[in-house]
Amino acid sequence: MNNIGMREYNISKCIKIFLTGNVWWPFGSHGLHTLMRLHASYKSNCDKFLYFNNDHPGYSLFDNKISNYYKNISDSIDTSTTEFLSNNNEIQPSHNKNYIITLEIKNDKDFFIKNLEIYTHDKFFEEFAIGDIKLNELNLAECARRLEPSDKVNAIVNKMHFTKQIDHLNGNYIAAHVRWTDKVIGRSQEGIKHEPEEYLRYVFDLSEKFNTKSLVLNCDNIDAVNEFKKINKKLGYNLDIIYDEEEILPTDDWKNSLFQRWQYGNDALSDKKASDIELQNDIINGFKIYKSFMGCKAMIGCTSSAMYKLPFILRDNENDIDLDHPNENMIQRKSKFALQQWHLADMTIRKKGSEEINSLKNKK
Repeated sequence: MNNIGMREYNISKCIKIFLTGNVWWPFGSHGLHTLMRLHASYKSNCDKFLYFNNDHPGYSLFDNKISNYYKNISDSIDTSTTEFLSNNNEIQPSHNKNYIITLEIKNDKDFFIKNLEIYTHDKFFEEFAIGDIKLNELNLAECARRLEPSDKVNAIVNKMHFTKQIDHLNGNYIAAHVRWTDKVIGRSQEGIKHEPEEYLRYVFDLSEKFNTKSLVLNCDNIDAVNEFKKINKKLGYNLDIIYDEEEILPTDDWKNSLFQRWQYGNDALSDKKASDIELQNDIINGFKIYKSFMGCKAMIGCTSSAMYKLPFILRDNENDIDLDHPNENMIQRKSKFALQQWHLADMTIRKKGSEEINSLKNKK
């Protein structure tokens, strides 16, 4: 009797947990960085993937919980385990600090950390060879499941007129992503500018292939929208261009980018500083754009933009076009380094952008 009691008392189990938090803000970048951490979790044979903390400005609303944005981003785990990890002073998860924790639990109430591995940002990239992860090594279905929006987000996105327009198309449309402003000029330039004519040639061919005239245009500035309309009419493509007319799209100036207004809002661009509600709306718009990409027949854009690169990776669709690598076939695409950041930045342009920032600061 006593022996049985002793055996029951000593019952213990171990779980291996990958723990992260505050993973960057812009929607596409957040998704890509989450994919990196998920891959590291699988590679390390972790039992649980947990996303803690939510105090980055981009996630400052929605009751400060990342689960209010993403339905499946964290594995379910009992409250007592969560409380133990949250209250442990050794553990402070953030974008720049990730953990692999081997946790021993006795009698479902006593917790002991058997092993604690800490990965700063640089160590994380080096240890898990993030730049060498190939597309065919990723569990794409599981990654897509992890990034599904919550019911709360879905309720907001599905009420949008833009979403209703797209739903009415029943998936029979081509989607394009145009990210100009600070992505192609200024201090944060990472890609090159592809003109509407180049986009539309591909879009027209795809529209012929799939027998549709509907082009859903996801864009970060109104100048590009107007230019697409103009070229569409001029070249006689007669595409029905649909974009979110309720979203406030700035003119094509890198200083108008929400990212720039957030990053430099306290100094050079303080008169246009990004607000918390703008940052939250940007995340919601990210889900809206993501949904439009995941439901289309084919899409076109540049993988120098994470907002396009994320669905481009997850769809793994031979009809999708990356204007940064337009001649790449599927064999090449699957064997390339999927999560590597393809920096195409023109450092001369970046220097000019930095000089503009300094000039604006000096005028304050």
